[in-house]
Amino acid sequence: MSIQTITTNIQRYSKAIADITKKEGEQMKKKSTAQKKLIDLSKRMNGRNLSSSTIKSILSQMERENKNIADCDTKLASLANDKSRNQNYLIKEEEKLRKEQEHQKKEQERKRKLQEQKDKAKDLQNLRKFKALEKSVSELRNIVPEEYYETPEELENNDREYDFFISHASEDKENFVRPLAASLVEAGCKVWYDETVLKPGDSLRRCIDKGLVDSRFGLVVISPSFIKKRWTDYELNGMVAKEMNGHKVIIPIWYNVTIDDVLHFSPTLADKLAIDASRLTLEEVVEQAMSVLQNK
Repeated sequence: MSIQTITTNIQRYSKAIADITKKEGEQMKKKSTAQKKLIDLSKRMNGRNLSSSTIKSILSQMERENKNIADCDTKLASLANDKSRNQNYLIKEEEKLRKEQEHQKKEQERKRKLQEQKDKAKDLQNLRKFKALEKSVSELRNIVPEEYYETPEELENNDREYDFFISHASEDKENFVRPLAASLVEAGCKVWYDETVLKPGDSLRRCIDKGLVDSRFGLVVISPSFIKKRWTDYELNGMVAKEMNGHKVIIPIWYNVTIDDVLHFSPTLADKLAIDASRLTLEEVVEQAMSVLQNK
């Protein structure tokens, strides 16, 4: 039973008791009036030289007042029973209210403690993520070339040779990356794409480093194959190093992956506004990439 229902019952019984008390007062007043009249009539009976008709009238009035007193006593007894019954109901409802309030208090305390546990667990999880991020940043600074760490002024004033650096897995070349690179070039973009930039004998790592430094944005084609690659991690770390200097340079493109896949791979990337290639045509992917370049 809810507290509101119990409170309504308590109010109902309290009003009933108040009404009965009022009626008891009225009956007590009637009884008192009848008793006073009876005393006055008794005094008159003790008077001298009363005629028989007068005595008869006084006796009749005394009988009537005795009847009034008896009626008042009957009604007072009935009212007392009703009052006692409602008082018992009231006591029971007040006990119910006390127990329900105690139950709700315990429930609120339980929920409060549960929320505290959740908050502590969340804080601990955030702390672990923060420490993991600190560790990743520390490791990143050890493996990423120094030329990535440019000042914001250098990033702003440095003319880039390429508009986009495409980081991808080789398994995605034929079906998606090669057509994407070609479409970007057709749209007038300068694209660092390994098939068009790398020559036989070039140092792969050195060329990637230069491509990352000389590009305005990095298009990261995140796919199941990308997530498994070591070289793609190296490229991604380079772009993250750029973002650590205050510039947003990473443009994720989701290719045959879900949000859960990206979250598992990199919560940081999952938090970025991405181009979902599974829902767009190649032309729409190019348009969205171009819009970022134009708003630079």
